[in-house]
Amino acid sequence: MDKRIEAVRASPLVGKNSQTSIDECWSDQRLLSEWDNPPYGPTVETPEEALSWAILQESLSWEAALNHRSGSNSDWQLVGYRAWKEKLLKH
Repeated sequence: MDKRIEAVRASPLVGKNSQTSIDECWSDQRLLSEWDNPPYGPTVETPEEALSWAILQESLSWEAALNHRSGSNSDWQLVGYRAWKEKLLKH
């Protein structure tokens, strides 16, 4: 298995059973395609870069969800975003 995939899948932040978009929605093949074939050539070449990319992608996913929230302080987007930020601080 590709070392970049191993690094992402082993991460407690975005890896297996983390219930993140990276875990639930991105297949290994899709990740490799994104990293190796972007519009301007390879962008993610090391396991460290792969993990940084995955964490950034998850953060962007939560920030995008905030743009569609109802405005209540208890809506799922805001609750999820806050939980994600807490998770980042712990790791």
